[in-house]
Amino acid sequence: MPETPTGGTDKPDRPNWVCPAETNNPYLSDLLSFAAGNYRAQTDFFLRHRDIGIRNLALVVTGEFAVIGFHFANGKVPVFLTSLVLLFLAVSGYALAESAWRSCKRSFVACLECAVLVTKTIWAMGLTTRVPLILSSLDFTRCPVPRDESLYVWRYLKDACEQTSTEEFIENHLSCGRNGYAWTRIAFETFRIGAVLIGVGASIAVWFCKPVVCALAHVSTHVS
Repeated sequence: MPETPTGGTDKPDRPNWVCPAETNNPYLSDLLSFAAGNYRAQTDFFLRHRDIGIRNLALVVTGEFAVIGFHFANGKVPVFLTSLVLLFLAVSGYALAESAWRSCKRSFVACLECAVLVTKTIWAMGLTTRVPLILSSLDFTRCPVPRDESLYVWRYLKDACEQTSTEEFIENHLSCGRNGYAWTRIAFETFRIGAVLIGVGASIAVWFCKPVVCALAHVSTHVS
């Protein structure tokens, strides 16, 4: 841990949310259950928002291709109407992607807050260090992962200890490009850009392509 100019450390000896007491907090196990339950619920919300958002954006892109195909297959559809529907789908795709991404971000942030609360609670319960047990009642020949230094998975504790606040912990994970949130954002951006480009590009193209298609159809009719 780096030293400060005054000879101390850059982190306090005791977290700000810890105060001395003669006995442990009797509600830590309830707090752990609350945090773990909320973590599961928020993870489910995140996955649900992601799946629904991608499904809706896929429907928008599919609808754009369907409108384009129907327009050129049926020569009686007005160009103005086709262009208007394509622009509406493009705007809808942008709005749906933005709404789904914001919902996923809120759920992901809630997941991170619950993860920090779980880590704090387990640390306060003393489960991130060596755990006192009655050794006479245990069979060490079948001990799972016996070389670990603590009961809690060190990677999770180390990840939380590297940050000085919950806000810093959340910002660090939001800016990370190697988690589910980052891949979800890339998927939404891809669908959003694709929906806008297809809708706007096709709405412009139908004004120029329709006369060409009609002329080719007229020529082929006379030739036959």
